[in-house]
Amino acid sequence: LHLWKSILRAAIKGTSIENVILRRPTIICWTDASENGIGGYNNQGLAWRWRIPDWILGRFTLNCLEFLASKITTKLSLIGASTEECILCLYESYSTFGWLYKSLFDDDTHTAHVRIDRRLSRRVLEAKACLYSQNIPGQLNTVADSLSRDFHLSDVALTQILFTHCSDQMPISFRLSLLL
Repeated sequence: LHLWKSILRAAIKGTSIENVILRRPTIICWTDASENGIGGYNNQGLAWRWRIPDWILGRFTLNCLEFLASKITTKLSLIGASTEECILCLYESYSTFGWLYKSLFDDDTHTAHVRIDRRLSRRVLEAKACLYSQNIPGQLNTVADSLSRDFHLSDVALTQILFTHCSDQMPISFRLSLLL
């Protein structure tokens, strides 16, 4: 109900033509999830990763974790961003790709999915942004893949390895930030 109220308030105010027509993304995000963690980064250099605590392991599907990673990366990308940003989210999950366009989760059976979806929708509406998603092959998502898996490496070591081996996928301003 709260999300619908937000949508109706936005509809009353009107929407910019910039959010209706197809246009070039101003922010590009890459995300990934593994059984042990999630991570993501954007073309502006913001990067993050989170190792899933043992007590949570196995409680959520990999697709749900992919969806959560896309939500976190989008939300972080919108902090301090100008209004009407055009965000493109790239990831390897066809389910997440579909969920960003349309989600019809049952509140009773998919509570986590519903919460993620509503919070993401509300944040994008508040920012007057538009959100696109695209599925990409795993070999083009090496950096996000590593962010979600390589917890045996320190942030500094991981960043050095990524710049050495994946420089074509790395923004020059890449920096790993603590996820609080």
